Amino acid sequence: MDQVAIDSASTEDLLNVVYDVSADPASFQTLTTAFEQWIWPKIEDSDNTDLENYFASHFERAEGILAHISSHMPDTQLSEHLDQTGALSNTNVLLFDDQLKIVSGSGAAQQSFSLKPGDLISDLPILPEDIPPLLQHANKLLAQGQDTQSFLRVRHQDGQRLIILQIRVVSHEDRTFLAAVSSNVHWPNEYQEWLHRAYGLTSAECEIVRLIVDCQNITEIAHSRGRSEGTIRNQVKSIFAKTGSRNQAELVRLAMSIMQVAAFDDDKAIYSALQRKSAPTSLPHVPVNSVTGPDGRNLDYLILGDPEGAPVIYLQTELGLTRLPQFVEDNARRRGMRVISPIRAGFGNSDPVPKNASFSKQVAQDLLTVMDHEGITSLPVISIAADNAFPAYMHILRPGSVKAIIATSGCFPFENDDQAARQHATHRLMHSTARYFPRLLPFVAKASFAFIRKTGKEVMIKLIFKNAPHDLKLFENPDVRAAVLEGSDVGLSDQHSAHEAFILQCLSYHDPEQLTLLPRLKADGVPYHSLNGLKDPSMHADTVAENQERHAWIDFHIYPEAGQWLFFQHPDDVFDLVERFLVK
Repeated sequence: MDQVAIDSASTEDLLNVVYDVSADPASFQTLTTAFEQWIWPKIEDSDNTDLENYFASHFERAEGILAHISSHMPDTQLSEHLDQTGALSNTNVLLFDDQLKIVSGSGAAQQSFSLKPGDLISDLPILPEDIPPLLQHANKLLAQGQDTQSFLRVRHQDGQRLIILQIRVVSHEDRTFLAAVSSNVHWPNEYQEWLHRAYGLTSAECEIVRLIVDCQNITEIAHSRGRSEGTIRNQVKSIFAKTGSRNQAELVRLAMSIMQVAAFDDDKAIYSALQRKSAPTSLPHVPVNSVTGPDGRNLDYLILGDPEGAPVIYLQTELGLTRLPQFVEDNARRRGMRVISPIRAGFGNSDPVPKNASFSKQVAQDLLTVMDHEGITSLPVISIAADNAFPAYMHILRPGSVKAIIATSGCFPFENDDQAARQHATHRLMHSTARYFPRLLPFVAKASFAFIRKTGKEVMIKLIFKNAPHDLKLFENPDVRAAVLEGSDVGLSDQHSAHEAFILQCLSYHDPEQLTLLPRLKADGVPYHSLNGLKDPSMHADTVAENQERHAWIDFHIYPEAGQWLFFQHPDDVFDLVERFLVK
């Protein structure tokens, strides 16, 4: 197959987005847009190895920056408009219209730059050769629209000072503006320590990085360091080798990403600090049960519905939705169902899977361990989305343990590129990255978790289901909202972050072995029901139709007006099927 090709301009744009997201996870949505624009159109019927290899080192570096910066940056939210007094009085902030004319600015900025309303962005006191890149950068951000931001390094016209501009598109009263916060470079106290720990740079090499970012050339660095130009060149080569940078531009971009936390302590001019917490829930407390597996690992699980009822396992997707809406839990209780909701490996206080173990098989073994602890030999399993793989592995590991699979919004392994391409953007970002570029997935996944920490779970839910109105409508229900927000605390909360397990689970969905599961279940006669909504953002209606044709032995139940949370929308239909297979 042909090798993937991506032009140099698109490559540069994508890397800019990656490093911007690593510095400010709140811009995570731009990563989705970047992949939709520059990556996914290139992958069909292609060998992606070269492209993955090229980007891998950049994504790995960005992952390190993300981990460092996320631990230092406060949760923030873009203000609806700029306060023209108070907070802006001592900060260099300028507001430009779509013609790049100054419409307002802080007194500090107007005095510092000797500018006034009506002046152009090109009137900034910077070196002439830095003006064209600034204009190109500003126009590009305006074209991309709201919620885009970037950082630009320019030099003051006196040639002695380096200025970093944080440029962000903001909207107010249906108008679009460009806000620019300027700052002289500020080097964090821990900068050298972080570079040493991340890349093994010596103190001398760290200082050379600082001087390069400060716009000094080899001759100037040699003079200031009291070394020969040859020595400095050799040290620069060593820095390139250790950081994976191919040239000074890439090195500067890496250094700027690290500095951005400290460089913008005055972000309060545009941002207002906001502590994000989950909305209060009305769900009653459910105790956590624990069992020690044969390998010594701790496994937690919940019992929902009737604690003394007939057992059924509920598997809740990679989001870790361990609770059901109250009306669904009440329904299970009335029907005499003991709904076992396992907290899978790496979520909550359940120990992660052992190193090098198969994630799917280990989760399946953990489920069997919970069954043994509860004294259960066989039961039906309810799954959401791609979690239908786990009961298949349970059956393979212990035939007869699964009475039936009730797959709500059942996802099946993708058999071609078209099926992957039909997913909605955020689902595709995760699953197509896992499918085509697995080495890039850790950064993408960790950036999404950092995005949630900064903006809140509700923002992410609305992003995931942006084009899934039936799911968003369900989320307006207080019981559904409570189940989603509280149930997912095992995945992400002040106490937990299951990003590593999330990554392993996404990768497991695209393990070629999964293509062998359905033929095995068919051969063994395991009852299988798949309830699919045709508005599911992760499983397009055309893909559902293809699965119906290919797997005619499965009982498909189609809901034209349902999305991924079909279980919450039609719990009676799900439980009616479950009752046919309960072991009482």
